Amino acid sequence: MRMHRSLSERGQRLAKVVALIGVGLAALHNLIGWITFAINRPFEGDFAAYYAFTRIGLHAGFGHLYEVAAQRQEWQALGPLLWYPAVYPPPLAFVVAPLAVLPFPVAYAIWNLLLGIAVLVTWRLLAPGSRWQRSMQLGIAFALPLVAFSLLLGQVVMLLGATLALCWWCLRRGSPVFAGIILSLIAVKPQLAFLVPLGLVAGLQFRAAIGWASASAALAVVTLAAVGTDGIAAYVSRLQDATGGLAAYQVPVGLTLPGLVGHGVAALAAQTAVLIGITLAAFVGRARGPQWSIALGVIGSLLITPFYHPDDLAILVPAAWLWMHTAPALRERIVMAAGLGGALLIGTPLPLILCLLAALLPVVDRVSARRVSLPEAA
Repeated sequence: MRMHRSLSERGQRLAKVVALIGVGLAALHNLIGWITFAINRPFEGDFAAYYAFTRIGLHAGFGHLYEVAAQRQEWQALGPLLWYPAVYPPPLAFVVAPLAVLPFPVAYAIWNLLLGIAVLVTWRLLAPGSRWQRSMQLGIAFALPLVAFSLLLGQVVMLLGATLALCWWCLRRGSPVFAGIILSLIAVKPQLAFLVPLGLVAGLQFRAAIGWASASAALAVVTLAAVGTDGIAAYVSRLQDATGGLAAYQVPVGLTLPGLVGHGVAALAAQTAVLIGITLAAFVGRARGPQWSIALGVIGSLLITPFYHPDDLAILVPAAWLWMHTAPALRERIVMAAGLGGALLIGTPLPLILCLLAALLPVVDRVSARRVSLPEAA
């Protein structure tokens, strides 16, 4: 009996080692691809576009960020960049500005280093479990195709993930206002997490929400001063043009919830339903902590937004880690894991509908329990 148990334990250890090696090799393959792309095709990534976009502000003034002529000049000066009218928010230019004064190769190297650090910080703060489980989670994160593609392109998504991780860490350490201030950095790519503040309000994390609102208001004042009313108007116009011509921006329209239902009134109804569902779920589950509110905010944002690219879904990795801290029930684990895994593997937010349904299970249970108790009380 003792020998059988010993053999079983050895088999489990061996299986764990083999699994870790397999995931590690997949992660290493993606890391090599990231480095190779950075060396051989640096102008094909998103950071090159961030860099050129920011240099419009440095050379012509931030009020000219959305002038097509100024953009063409910077795009042509840098190299063979993919052309499309930029729809980046002004705060992204502010974040990239310290790098945009450097030569592009230096700036690009620093940016890639920052992205790698962001992934490690996010993992260090959020990934739950034992040492082996955490190691597996890190390997899986780097092995996921969408995460690898996001890193390869130099997408800002990983910095957004670190922002969510630091926000949660500050909340856990009893610094809600500072957590809210950090959360204001979601303005660099707001469509991926714009419902997180609402989730915090619904979860009764009012001080964090006030911190976010205050910092966001200050950022808005800085943006208005730097970009001006004409620049803001040009940005709004550019957003409207992009929303009306999503295919030109390589957005897989049919793989978004608004696109699936045909935009218009039907899309508005679907988006409203998601908004209400996320709010209810965050409020009913508020005892599960701020990690629940933040994870729901990310899921809801991705379901509502009409503008996304598949690599943007890498933001679901930190959202999944946050959700894992909520001690979910078995049925929720099954449905939520199917939704998150489906979205990450297929590259569309649509499976996140399962996540919303899973999040609403406690709401349904509470309503059902109340209905049962009413006749008994009578």
